[in-house]
Amino acid sequence: MDRFRKITLFIALTAAAFLLNRFRIGIIFGIDFIAGSIPVLLSSVILGPIAGAVTALASGLSTYSLWNHFYAVPAFMLEAVFVGIFFRKTKLNLVLIEIFYWFTVGIATVFITYVIFGDLSLSSIQTIALKQIVNGIVNSVIVTILFIASTRLLPIKDFDYSRFNNIESILTSFITATTILALFVILSFTSKINEKRFTEEIIERLENSVQESDSNISVWSRGYYSLARMLSTCANPEIAYLAAVEEYQGLEHILRTDNFGNILEMYPEDPSLTDSIPIHENIENIENSIFSCARFGTCNHEHPRIVLYVPCTGKDTEVGYLVMLINFKEFIDQLVPHFSASRQSFELIEKNKILASYQYSETKELRLMYKESADTVFERSIRVWLTGADIANIERSKQAVFIYSSIMNSTGWEIYVAETAEAMFNQIYEINTDYLVIICIFIIATGILSFFLVSRIVTPLKTISTLINKLRTDPGYLPDNDWPDTKIVEISSVSDYLQRLLEAGRRRTEDLMKSNQRLTTTLMSIGDAVIVNDEENRILLFNKNAAELTEWNGEDAIGLPVDEVLLLRAPDEELVSKGRLGRSEYILTSKSGKKYRITGMASPIVDSRRYLGSIIVFHDETNRIRRDTQLKNAQKMESIGLLAGGIAHDFNNLLTGIMGYADIIDANLKEDNQLKEFSTAILDTGEKAADLVQQLLSFARKGSFIRTNVEINQLIEKTTHLISAGGSKDIQIKKELSNEKIVVRSDETMLHSMLLNLGVNARDAMPEGGTITFSTSIEELDAGYCLNSAFSLTPGLFACITVSDSGTGISKDKIEQVFDPFFTTKEMGKGVGLGLATVYGTVIEMEGAISVESTEGRGTTFKILLPILKT
Repeated sequence: MDRFRKITLFIALTAAAFLLNRFRIGIIFGIDFIAGSIPVLLSSVILGPIAGAVTALASGLSTYSLWNHFYAVPAFMLEAVFVGIFFRKTKLNLVLIEIFYWFTVGIATVFITYVIFGDLSLSSIQTIALKQIVNGIVNSVIVTILFIASTRLLPIKDFDYSRFNNIESILTSFITATTILALFVILSFTSKINEKRFTEEIIERLENSVQESDSNISVWSRGYYSLARMLSTCANPEIAYLAAVEEYQGLEHILRTDNFGNILEMYPEDPSLTDSIPIHENIENIENSIFSCARFGTCNHEHPRIVLYVPCTGKDTEVGYLVMLINFKEFIDQLVPHFSASRQSFELIEKNKILASYQYSETKELRLMYKESADTVFERSIRVWLTGADIANIERSKQAVFIYSSIMNSTGWEIYVAETAEAMFNQIYEINTDYLVIICIFIIATGILSFFLVSRIVTPLKTISTLINKLRTDPGYLPDNDWPDTKIVEISSVSDYLQRLLEAGRRRTEDLMKSNQRLTTTLMSIGDAVIVNDEENRILLFNKNAAELTEWNGEDAIGLPVDEVLLLRAPDEELVSKGRLGRSEYILTSKSGKKYRITGMASPIVDSRRYLGSIIVFHDETNRIRRDTQLKNAQKMESIGLLAGGIAHDFNNLLTGIMGYADIIDANLKEDNQLKEFSTAILDTGEKAADLVQQLLSFARKGSFIRTNVEINQLIEKTTHLISAGGSKDIQIKKELSNEKIVVRSDETMLHSMLLNLGVNARDAMPEGGTITFSTSIEELDAGYCLNSAFSLTPGLFACITVSDSGTGISKDKIEQVFDPFFTTKEMGKGVGLGLATVYGTVIEMEGAISVESTEGRGTTFKILLPILKT
């Protein structure tokens, strides 16, 4: 609704501007007619083209030639759009431009009036000033209205003009505008030529009409003159009339007069004619003229008649006159058919008095009036200037009238013949209409032709431009089949050159890409982490190992400073400054905060002593250090195991003899013997020593292992039952077992002992109570995990057993020693330090892995991975 209201208001404002302009034109015409200053009028005519050009520049479009008609309202709308565009583009105040323009035109008009015509009278200056004041005020208001209508009601501000800033729009507009201008110029010249041709035809037609009328009247008058000469010898007018009236039906009366004009006889009798026809005046005039010719005169009776005087001769003397009264209608009938057929009007004049007037029925309100002067004034007060041939052209419209005047040789009367220009202009308009149709067809054809022509030229250029833009935004784009196919030599040459240029660039790019690919492949294949940076210490290349250690994505790291990614002081700066290579050890902090022990080396990239960047190579030493530590621990465990195994073997041999003798002594002692108590104590202590020997042998992996299929969840159920039976009521045992059946290949006794040791240790770590959690799950280990692990693992499915407690936890300085033999955190006498060492040994024997995580005050978690039995 708002848009409809704006459009309605826009149309109303442009219509108001049109009406204001009509008001201005009326005032200017009034000033011109009132002043009547020919120099001012001619000066305005001279300044007309200049005014049109200046107005076109100021307002965007000159439509003053259209403002005389109501169909100029759309032209005002178009000008309103151009006014808004002009303001948007230039930000100039059009009202001030209009005022300055009309002020300048006024001064120029005064100057031209004075220089060319020498007319600088007060009336001329006042006329000029008044006209320019009216023009300035009204046009300023008009431009203001158009400015408001366009800038406030039209979406000119939001219009995107850049879409027309292309060669296709420019060429098409130029060709179409040039064609339209040329065609309308041709139409204008053709219209002028046709107008001149039709005017000449009308003039020739008018001349022929006058000549034919004069000829017809001459023939008609000679007949009556011959009749009059014949009847002048007849003494009886009645007989003469009766003899002539049958042939000459226009003959009304025959009179005989004396030499003084007194009527002697009349036939037929009509007394009223005696006083109405001043025959004696005409006879006086005849006496003063040539008597050898008959004279035509006028009759002031209400029914006009032609009076023909013929002298009556006697014996070589005139004895009076034969006067013939002829009906004027017969005379007119000789002329009207011809003029009516020619669509012409005429008037006959004798001594500035109208004899006859014929108005062609289709002539619109044409009335000819004649004065003593040479001017002919038509109704509506339209001035006519007569040419040398007495031809007048009134304004170029359908109301124009062509007039031809001449003296008729047969009668001496003046004849004015008039023909309207309506037929001529109808023909011109018909021709122009045909021309306009042809022009419209030609414009459409030209538009289509120019479109194809421009497309033939512009489309290849646009294609090339599009390809260049694609190449600019996407250097990797390869326009193989997108090149334009054109037969225009220049465009084809440019296209071929660009193709060759791009082909050469493509080959170089492919070589660089291959080289870059080889370099990237090499960098990615290197086992160490590699970073290449530029002279500003920004990363250029970043291989996979560097991404894994720093936990940065390679694409994200490109372009960042090295110290932002490595989170340490760039190791190459010192090396480069010293101009040497070296190896240093660092603690690398990854993106997530994980610490790595790395060994790094930097090599500067120098070209002509100019530093271009460096290559940083670093290696993760964390796993190596861990493996070295584990290897040392394994070696230590193995050495201790060998020592413990040897001691246990020898001690077991000694213990066998001791237990045997003690058993013999105990068997030979009676129950009431005081030594019985001691022998029993010796046997109990021996059994404990045997258990200790068995633990030592197990730790040394010299015990007997019987591998069977063990279901982990069932074994945990048995283990937790024993722990809960011998534990405190303040300790809760929680089980989070997998729903899947987990079976491993192991010695059930050793596996049970391992779980029992972990449970007992968890129980002992919670003297004030707590929760022990046993949980199981299945995990799949990949090759990367197994390769980086400190244990000998084979990729596949593993049973994951975790034993957690909420006890006191283990300090960081002791957690690395928990699996060492004879290391214990328990009080003296409450543990020998072989429990976890035995667990460790069992896991190693089963080709598994074990890890521990602990936080002081929160508890400890042991995680065991054992390979699942393959079915």
